Amino acid sequence: MYRKLYIFIFAIFSLIIFLLLILFARYNVNFNIKSLVDYESKYVSINDNNNYICIRPRGEDNTLGNVIFYPGAFVYGKSYLPILVEIAKTGQCVYMVKSMFSDIRDFLHDESNILIGHSLGGVRILKNLRSLEDYINTIKGVILLASYGSKSLDLSDLPVKFVSIIGDRDGLVDFDRYENYKGNLPVNTKYVVIDGGNHSNFGNYRLQFNDMESTIPYERQQYIVINEFLDIVRGI
Repeated sequence: MYRKLYIFIFAIFSLIIFLLLILFARYNVNFNIKSLVDYESKYVSINDNNNYICIRPRGEDNTLGNVIFYPGAFVYGKSYLPILVEIAKTGQCVYMVKSMFSDIRDFLHDESNILIGHSLGGVRILKNLRSLEDYINTIKGVILLASYGSKSLDLSDLPVKFVSIIGDRDGLVDFDRYENYKGNLPVNTKYVVIDGGNHSNFGNYRLQFNDMESTIPYERQQYIVINEFLDIVRGI
């Protein structure tokens, strides 16, 4: 009886510690959210709820398609607003998924979807792809930002355009694994290495622990991502 009680208390204590780590280890934004939203409201509408943030271009009755974005671990979702707003301005409806329990199929457009994931968010997308095979014709592209798969996850047969983007100063990526697992992505995957780019500059938040300082501004790193995104859109 006491053993079960001790186990229960330990489990509750562990859960509290875990939640505190999430709360205090989360990387917050390094810009003024209100100022950004006020300025960009001329161009996009931003709807924020418990499970996702939806960014939709104004004046577009029918968007070109949906972009589904998964953030990195411990990164505050709104840290990605600057780059996601720019993507929405190209005519896309952008969903930034907050909850790990959300079903990606709830965000899919009937005809055109592009999936983007940063770090652990990219891993989540890769793990979801096999369950989306009934929708595979609607997935026009997958963009991995500082992210890669695993030895056991072979997606090399998928008829989807992949782009893998990484900074050469990324302090969090295991470059040996990154190279070794390239064979598990489609053979036509495009690999982009950003000179001077790091792990954190794909969003707008303080430098992550163990990451290296970038030698280029975050605007330059995100500009490269947007250009690769537009290449996929032009090919649809």
